[in-house]
Amino acid sequence: MVGCGGDEAETASSGATATDSAGPAAVAPAPLVTPGDSAAPSAAPAPALSSRDSALSDAILKAPVTGPVNVDALASYQLSMEGLRKLVRAGQNLGELQSRRPELRDSMRLGAFDPNAIYEKLNSIPDVREAIGRAGMTPREYATATAALMQAAMVRQMRAQGMQTPPQVNEANVRFVEENWTQIQQMMQAAAEQARPRS
Repeated sequence: MVGCGGDEAETASSGATATDSAGPAAVAPAPLVTPGDSAAPSAAPAPALSSRDSALSDAILKAPVTGPVNVDALASYQLSMEGLRKLVRAGQNLGELQSRRPELRDSMRLGAFDPNAIYEKLNSIPDVREAIGRAGMTPREYATATAALMQAAMVRQMRAQGMQTPPQVNEANVRFVEENWTQIQQMMQAAAEQARPRS
């Protein structure tokens, strides 16, 4: 279990490591935040993200300039299948934790997609840090990986629709998502159901 207070101990290693090329902990699937539900730990498949939702799109595409999960962290974070598997396991652990402790659902809910807010929220709850740590990640890696995956998936979706995308994106992550899209979808769709808290 990672220590309480302050930043989490950066001892766990993620398969999608923050090499000097891409962000902590990819989806994510981690928990992909959808327009209708912005609870940080809830896993959801990338297709649920709509490029027509301008507020969410902007939040995903424009990485924070400051904070632990910033534009430089996303630019240097490298997505990988091993990292995504850890992200999925972390999301499942969080879903199981919320099933045991329903009171955490509201406390972990966010009003908008913000990688730094996700990190701060997850890192502020000891049991949540422990759940993520059991997957081999830290809250920072989890938040970075989630943001990196969502950003790459959004860029892929926008390009497929012929839409203009920001000039500065992590192209390696976009290529990774494009090349592994079917497998990522299957992984996230399976994880979304398994990680959903049971009442």
